[in-house]
Amino acid sequence: MSENHEDNGDEESDHDLESEGVIEHYTEDDVEDDDEDKDSDSDSDAGPKWYWTNPPASVWARKEEDTSIIRDLIQFKGLPRCRALTLHTNGEQDFEVDADWDNNDIANNYIYFCCEPEDWEEVKRKEERYSWRAALRDMYSDIATLSTVDDFTIQNFLPRKTSFWQEKEWPEFLSRLKKLTLNTYGGNNGAGWRVNTLPGFHAFFNELPTTVLAHANALEYFKLKTHDDGFLGGEGSLYILPGCMPSLRSLHVDGIAVTSVVKDYLKATNGTLSKLCVTECVAFTSDPNGDDAPKWADLWRAARQALRAPAEVVCVPTKERPITEDEGDYYGDEVYVPPADEDDKIKSWRRKAKEEEGLCIWPYGWLDEKYGSIYPDHEVNLERLENGEDNLEFKLLMNEVKRGGGKCTVS
Repeated sequence: MSENHEDNGDEESDHDLESEGVIEHYTEDDVEDDDEDKDSDSDSDAGPKWYWTNPPASVWARKEEDTSIIRDLIQFKGLPRCRALTLHTNGEQDFEVDADWDNNDIANNYIYFCCEPEDWEEVKRKEERYSWRAALRDMYSDIATLSTVDDFTIQNFLPRKTSFWQEKEWPEFLSRLKKLTLNTYGGNNGAGWRVNTLPGFHAFFNELPTTVLAHANALEYFKLKTHDDGFLGGEGSLYILPGCMPSLRSLHVDGIAVTSVVKDYLKATNGTLSKLCVTECVAFTSDPNGDDAPKWADLWRAARQALRAPAEVVCVPTKERPITEDEGDYYGDEVYVPPADEDDKIKSWRRKAKEEEGLCIWPYGWLDEKYGSIYPDHEVNLERLENGEDNLEFKLLMNEVKRGGGKCTVS
């Protein structure tokens, strides 16, 4: 919380692991030996499955007498100027503690707490069985019903719905927010498989426009930043619906397939945005389902429709933007140094990208669906550079923004 907050592999899958835990500010001192009940996987098992010998009093505190102190903080008692609240959510030891986080056909710990999509009935059953899911529900409930916050940040935003999101207090809370920042959860199973290989992970973020963003009618600032091990975008993944967040003035996205996620939203915004930040993003060479994906040129055309003068556009593309096979295959720690005998055409493009204002190697990539990694596509990067459309549309955007008294930068 802060006062006066200002804007500013074919090896066998290791999908064989087991675990369950609790919201991060619990300690692990009271976790029992988990040998008992380890083989039981069904939601129909009698009673909730948990491993505390002495369960915490609430999601906020281990001792009952401390709970009211935290709730007073959430209500900003004694902090009359405080309008911002930041939370960090996580599972015990990043969901690696040897307990039972979820029941599914793969594993119960690590990334697999969000293995499968869940409907609302499944959410309620999980909250009855798993104390950590009930704690997550209670966390959102207390914040929405107690806090007067209008600037809300969630660090490590967990991809699991809660039954409280169906209560009227949830959309009422979201409708009061002016700023929302979501730094999303990411992780791997210890053997290379990232969480974005799981259907439940993508399904959660695919529903985000209806579970969260559709209710944020007063929201003026929205930032979404993904984890390195939790890339978002493509068919069935995050897609910001046109029409949501009607009061939005500033949009910042980081680490997504940006053209697939926000192009349609920007196109429908029609002159209401005053700031757009696109950092560490790529455009898919093609959507993982095989369909053509929007190009960077499509994004910049949509951005021209979305922005109103004076506007600000900030672009920081991914560092990996190869335009040769040799560069694409380079995995050293140091910056890639082109060979002295590199083709003159490639040398010319590298020089122009450094010297010409607004000319950029816009990054394209493809998704490794087995492991969840994003790999740059040097052939498409060069093809689009030579085609010129992406840079033409960006320069049109840059010129329009500058004519309106704003600024547009790319680095």
